[in-house]
Amino acid sequence: MVAVSGIPEKSEIKTEQSRFGWEKLFIFVTVRWVQWIYIFVRSVIEIIFVYQTSQL
Repeated sequence: MVAVSGIPEKSEIKTEQSRFGWEKLFIFVTVRWVQWIYIFVRSVIEIIFVYQTSQL
């Protein structure tokens, strides 16, 4: 990836930066999804638990 002179090409630097940006965005979105799913699942479990205990 590095040029013979030791200085990488400008296009290589650009693709590295954009790829890093995409990875950061993907990680951010994934973390958000995991948080929402966790909150949703926890609330559903709480509702089921309260419903079952109220039935007893």
